[in-house]
This record gives sequence, C-alpha cells and structure tokens, in this order.
Amino acid sequence: EYEAANQQLDAQNQQLEAQNQQLDAYVQQLEAQEQQLRAEVDKRQEVQERLRLAAESADIGLWEWRLEEDKPTWTKRVKELYGFDPEEVEDWYEEFSKRINESNRERVNKEIEKALKAGDPYHQIYSYEHPERGEIWIEARGQVFTDENGEPVRMLGSVLDVTEQKELERDLRKANRELDAQNQQLDAYNQQLAAANQQLKATEQQLRAEIDERREAEEKLKRALSEKETLLQEVHHRVKNNLQVISSLLNLQKYEIEDIASPEVIEAFESSRRRVLSMSEVHNQIYQTKHLASVEPQSYVKNLTGAIVKSLEISRSPELEYEIDPDLELDVDDAIHCGLILNELISNALEHASEDPEEKLKISIEMFRDNDEYCFRVADTGCGLDPDFEISDSASLGLRLVHSLAEVQLDGELNIEVNDGTEFEIYFPAQN
Repeated sequence: EYEAANQQLDAQNQQLEAQNQQLDAYVQQLEAQEQQLRAEVDKRQEVQERLRLAAESADIGLWEWRLEEDKPTWTKRVKELYGFDPEEVEDWYEEFSKRINESNRERVNKEIEKALKAGDPYHQIYSYEHPERGEIWIEARGQVFTDENGEPVRMLGSVLDVTEQKELERDLRKANRELDAQNQQLDAYNQQLAAANQQLKATEQQLRAEIDERREAEEKLKRALSEKETLLQEVHHRVKNNLQVISSLLNLQKYEIEDIASPEVIEAFESSRRRVLSMSEVHNQIYQTKHLASVEPQSYVKNLTGAIVKSLEISRSPELEYEIDPDLELDVDDAIHCGLILNELISNALEHASEDPEEKLKISIEMFRDNDEYCFRVADTGCGLDPDFEISDSASLGLRLVHSLAEVQLDGELNIEVNDGTEFEIYFPAQN
C-alpha cells in the first residue's frame, strides 16, 4: 500500500510538472502577445500623431464623436472653425446646428442622420455663421464605425475652411455671367457692324457720286467766285472814281462861288468834299488789296489822314502819331464811319489850331481791339473844348455828325475828355 501510494504521488507530481510546463508556455505566449500589442499601440499612436500633424499643416480640423457618451473630441482647428468649445456649452450639437445657415441646416442634419443609420460616409459643404468672421463655408467629411451587432458607436471625420474657394467660385460665376452678357452684346454688335458695313458700302458709293458732283460744282463755283471778285473790284474801282468825280465837282463848284459866297458856304463845300474823299479812300483801299469785305485800318488811316491834311492847304503840318493794331480788320461800313469821324476830328483840330508858330499841334490816332469791342481814339493838343461842352447840343455840323456816327451808325459809346487838348474815345462792337 505504501509503495502504491508513492507511485500514485509520483504520477501526480509528473502530471503537475506537465501542467506547470504548459502554464509557463502559456505565460510566455501571453507576454509575447502583450509585447506585440504594445508595439501596435505605439505604432497606432505614431500614426495618429503623424495624421494630426499632417492635418494641422493642411489646415484641416479632425474630430471624433463617441455616440454612447455623446461626447465629441475636437482638435484646435475644429474649435477655431466652429467658434466654440463643445466642453464649454450645455448642448454642443444644438449650438453647432443653430449656427449653420438656415438654408443649409435641414440638409446637413438629414445627411448626418442618414450616415448614422446606413453607415454611409458623410460629406457636406455648408454655410456657417462664425461669431467673429461672419459667414464662412465649411467642407465636412465623416465615417461611421459600428460594433459587432452593426450598431454605430462612433464617428470620425475632418473639417476644412473652403470660404476662399467659395468666394472664388462665386466671383467666377459672376465673371462667367458677365462674360456671357458681353458675348451676347458682342454678337449684337457684330450683327450691327455687319449691317453698318453694308450700309457704309452703299453710303460710300453714294458719297463717291456726291464727291464727283461737288468737285464739278466747286470748279464752277471757283470760276464764278473769280468772276465775282473781279466784278467787285471793278465796282469798288468805279465807286472810288465816281466819288473822286464828286469830290472834284465840289471842288470846282467851290472855286466858282468863292468870289460871291460867304466863307461858311465855302467851308461847307470843302467839308463835303473831304467827307466824300474819306469814303473814296475806303473803296480805293479795297480795290488795291485782295480783301473785298474788310479794310486794314493801319494803311487806311494813314492814307486818309495824309489826304485830309493835304486838302486843307495849311502852312504848318501837324505832328501825327499812329498806334494801330496791324492785325486789325474793319468791315466796309465801319471803315467808312470811322473815316468820316476821323475827317471831322482832324479838320476841326487843324481849323482851330493855335496860330502861334512856337506851338506845334500834335494829333495821335489809336485803334485796337479790347475783347469784343474796338477802341478808336483821336486826341490833339490844340486849344481844347469848353469843359461844359455837350456834343449833342453843338452848333457844329461836323461834331454832331461825329456824335451820330459814333453812337448810331457804329452802335458805340463816345467819351470826350478835355485836358491839355481834346480826346475823343469811341468803343463800338467788334464784327466777327
């Protein structure tokens, strides 16, 4: 019995040793699995860290939503995009949902519910009201993970700020609309241009015909104008000759009656002759130049003044000064009126000049343009007029004629200044 018990005990020991060996082998296997799991965990952590760094460098926010706990985990970038921290609000999903633009809110919520029920990937782009930046655009992606029973347990995803892209798309759409409108406008312009080209061709043909007709008409007009200029020159020449004949007749008549007529009558004849002479000089001036409608006062005044002084047959010639704009031109009527005025003023100055040989009579004549008016000024250093003199009440026919010519015929303004002589100044409208 003792030996049997020892044998039985030895068998049990052997069995225990076998079980210990098996247990040691199992422990070694567990240790190996633990090391493998630790390595996988480290590797996953490394992958997650790399993924986080890659997301941050790409400006992407990562998020996780554990459904059983209804607890989200957001990276810093997600919090920046949504403008709040889910841990600091009572209902993070309500806070998130109410900030989605109202026109996008229902669609986004339905897509999240659909992804959770069907386990489909989630992808949405929506407008979001940021508390600081205002309206922004966010692109969100997500993936649902389920347990062994197919129930969703968590959701992983990312968010990206696509505001700049949306603004570019909006600007591009606007530019495309503007381009389409411009293309339509360009097509309309092209049609109008084609119609205009056809019209221009027809107009060109018509213009060519009109040009040929106008050339022919111009040639006829040039010939007619040349004939007219010749005729006008001949008219002025004949008028000048007729006025000179009248002047000569007056002069002859003066000599016929000078023995029986009074000095006043003789002077009247002489004054009339000089007036005719001044009008004759205008036509003479036109006849000798190519200007048929205007007179250059510079040469006209000098010639007329010389003729007046010569006709008076005085013993002492006055000192004459001229300041006349060489570019000035007068029409024929104004020239005749100015000539008649000049005749009366020079004649009057010479007839009433002092007889003292030491007193030299000086006459200055000015004519220039002042904006829209001509200024015609005649001054002498003679004995002068009475300071209270009124030309409209003058007994002298010549001075009354000066007043009438200045203010009626020339439609001007006559000013008389008496100061060491007499100055007559007339401003009258300049003709274009």
